[in-house]
Amino acid sequence: MKTIACDGYESVESIYVPVHRRSVDEKTVTDLMSSIKDIGLRTPITLLYVKDLETPDEGIIGNAVMLVAGRNRLEAVTRLGWESVPFNKAPDLETAQMWEVAENLHRRELVALERKELIAKWIRLRESREVSAQLASKSQRRAGRPESGINAAARDLGIDRTEAQRAMRVANIEPAAKTIVRAAGLADNQSVLLTVAKAAPEDQVAKIREIAAERGRTWEDADVEDVDSLFGPATVPAGRKFFASGWFSLTADERRCLAAKLAEDPDLVNRMVREALG
Repeated sequence: MKTIACDGYESVESIYVPVHRRSVDEKTVTDLMSSIKDIGLRTPITLLYVKDLETPDEGIIGNAVMLVAGRNRLEAVTRLGWESVPFNKAPDLETAQMWEVAENLHRRELVALERKELIAKWIRLRESREVSAQLASKSQRRAGRPESGINAAARDLGIDRTEAQRAMRVANIEPAAKTIVRAAGLADNQSVLLTVAKAAPEDQVAKIREIAAERGRTWEDADVEDVDSLFGPATVPAGRKFFASGWFSLTADERRCLAAKLAEDPDLVNRMVREALG
């Protein structure tokens, strides 16, 4: 194993990979394995040490070592048989989440909606960290006003202020409207997203339904990738048929309620489809 600058080395087996980060890009992993064989691992993974980590699959893990960034790198060295991996330590959870978002923004497969939601998440985390810093030092005089999350995003993420501002508007679209955007295969259309974002929250579902109808897009017309991302591992044709028959018959409040539940419990769709199919 070639030496690189890092905070230390951690046992591969001791690292907890959060549920939402367990999938890998096979091509990226294969390319990384080839590169690592030739020149070693040049960029450490990022870890966060948590005294008591509450997880959805393993309960509370004491003195947990959680992966923050570097999922494909970790998978590559694991397949190569490495017992330990170089890492850099994230100082706190908010910083760890910001690093994770920044890394995810470089993923090639992101559609416009996903990218804007990630940028908005980074901005909120940055502003939350700034507020915490202010509260921690409230007894001291601070020079000038704190930097806004939008200005910080423009500098640290390498985007312009306009993109950062648009990201915040799009991220605030009602969950039910976002669900229809994805289902209609319009999640990568920035013009549509901004048009929906301009509507009042209570009108956004109607607006995206209007746009989808104008473009001849319905739930059943959704691309397989769009439906699959919405339904997770549920059978795509079955999931499409199940929801196509009922989604647009729901009231706005019912759609909003269901979309909120889906956001909180991604497996809800799978269970509903299985129950409906008997």
